[in-house]
Amino acid sequence: MKLHSLHSLHNLPDIDLIPLCLQHQRSAWEEFFKRFSPLIKKTIRRTFIKCGAGYLAEDIDNIWDIHAVIVEKLYAKGALNQCVDISGLRSWIVRVTANQTVDWLKHRGRIKNLPLIKEEQLMRSLSSPIGDSQEFTLQDVIEDEDADLFAQLEQAVSQLYTECVIEQIAGIDNPTHRWILRLHILGQLSISETELEGLLTISPLTKNEMEERLHTLESALSKKELERQDDLGRTVLFWHQLRTVENKITRLNNDTFSDHTLEISELRQEWTDLGTKKQDLLSSCRLLPKPTNREIAEIMGIPEDKCGNVSKYLERSRESLRKKISSL
Repeated sequence: MKLHSLHSLHNLPDIDLIPLCLQHQRSAWEEFFKRFSPLIKKTIRRTFIKCGAGYLAEDIDNIWDIHAVIVEKLYAKGALNQCVDISGLRSWIVRVTANQTVDWLKHRGRIKNLPLIKEEQLMRSLSSPIGDSQEFTLQDVIEDEDADLFAQLEQAVSQLYTECVIEQIAGIDNPTHRWILRLHILGQLSISETELEGLLTISPLTKNEMEERLHTLESALSKKELERQDDLGRTVLFWHQLRTVENKITRLNNDTFSDHTLEISELRQEWTDLGTKKQDLLSSCRLLPKPTNREIAEIMGIPEDKCGNVSKYLERSRESLRKKISSL
């Protein structure tokens, strides 16, 4: 078995380094973790943030704890063999690290207790995208080199987050407030069979009517979410176009032998226009699909001329939830 010097390994492409790791060459593993540890730690931090636990990233011991588990999994337990497409190694490492970090949070009850830990974030999430954080914006996700993976992670964490919110909603005493708040986040998590039985006790709809109405509504919300995801994909395209324009401007600025003033001016205008389109699209994607007041009113049996009151009930629902959490 041919051994490689650390210097030669440093210049070795990923696709050639991995087989050496799988042959248990210690020097290859040293190069592997030297090369990928920054990506692993970055993914751990961002996963903390996407889980609403960004404060945990401030303690380096938390990051090293998870890092150590990943090292053991890859090196001692042979998990690297599970990466069947070495050309996608970095994306695979991001996915493995994100999953391990979520498992770490779940094992320590961090996700389960999230609504108690992040009260203000919870309140915002009921009227803005679930998973929203002042520390880590949707734009940060889109502009990350592994944006698609972090978008998938956001979706998975959002569902966990929604389940935590529902646990707290269930404790609201006023049934009207409770169900309006629950239906408001229908697009993030479907009504369970147990919840359906409870909803039927206050709705004028029969079970068949309710099931049909919920199915129609959930299908419409799902379609809107797919459209939102498509728009998010377009923002990634805009991001790449912006980088291309920036590179052109840089090249022209570095050419001191010719006058490119007009061309650079046109490129800067193109950059501005692309940036505006990207930002407008991002803004339109921030809000997750939600039922309308009229749709909620129909399910709840609120008269059509009173459906405008749903917003008032929703605000009271949030206040009830806020008081509930404050009293815990």
